[in-house]
Amino acid sequence: QLHHQNYNIEFFKGIDGLDITTSYLKTENIIIKNNWKNPFTNNAITLGEIGCAISHLKIWEIIVNKGYKFTLILEDDIFFDLNFNKKIENYFKQIKDNQIKFDLFYLSRKSFESDLQQYSDNIFKPNFSYWTCGYILSLEGAIKLVNSEYKKNIIPVDEFLPECYLNSKNIFNVKNLNAIVGIPNLIKPEIDAFNNSDTENSIPY
Repeated sequence: QLHHQNYNIEFFKGIDGLDITTSYLKTENIIIKNNWKNPFTNNAITLGEIGCAISHLKIWEIIVNKGYKFTLILEDDIFFDLNFNKKIENYFKQIKDNQIKFDLFYLSRKSFESDLQQYSDNIFKPNFSYWTCGYILSLEGAIKLVNSEYKKNIIPVDEFLPECYLNSKNIFNVKNLNAIVGIPNLIKPEIDAFNNSDTENSIPY
């Protein structure tokens, strides 16, 4: 459904957490934050969450290395909303008309509380949000994420991103990551994606 004639489309083979070894982490200079606990289940990070986190990190590195100005990052189990192209054009018109700057633009997320600010009819400043199903990252945003301490403090990526734009705990070296969200979401995970997720239900690290 996404009109792709004006885009460069690349497929990235995700990192399977079950294939990650101690030697791989050492070679890649990656360190898992061992004392992290899921705030809802109190479980440790899973191998699937580690694979997902490293996959997103490597995509951010590609963005920086290739100098992509804006990149739409999609996981492989998503659906576009009906009339996605028309709706995303409307969102970007609101961004332009209201001179909204962003590094990270959520097109799909799960929220738990009211957002922090409304910029326009459909564009908001997000509060804590889960999911990385579909989001747009600017080159400046990718640089900020790559230059953070994330590589040496790996936690689930959808826990990491809110830490960057909320700075609630100041555990990552990211300054002024500007995040926005479009409401309603224009991208959604497939039904039961999380109940059947290898990421969510993987072996604890």
